[in-house]
Amino acid sequence: MSRFDRWAHRVASAEAAWANRDALEETAFTPVRHEPGVVGAWIQRGAHVPLAFPRGAALPVAVLSSLRSPGLGDVEVGRGTMVRRAQTLAVTVIAIERDGLRTTVAIEEEGEER
Repeated sequence: MSRFDRWAHRVASAEAAWANRDALEETAFTPVRHEPGVVGAWIQRGAHVPLAFPRGAALPVAVLSSLRSPGLGDVEVGRGTMVRRAQTLAVTVIAIERDGLRTTVAIEEEGEER
């Protein structure tokens, strides 16, 4: 998650990148696209509509608890559900918000489908 968060901050810092949403999504989600277990990822900056992987995926419904990480700052972690390909998946959600950018990743809980 920390690698994705750092990558997302570098990509999103280029204001011009937000003008070409397709190219931004392609670049921004490179670190998580083939990660085992990752079923969704989101990047939101300010009032912009979140970028989503897979494209158009809705954020999971989850109850999150706040933690403090020495390397990442404030981190929210929790369990929830998300719909993907007409299936409701049980997921662990990790979200980091810093410098006006929120990165969120959903990881499928192995063997858990709702």
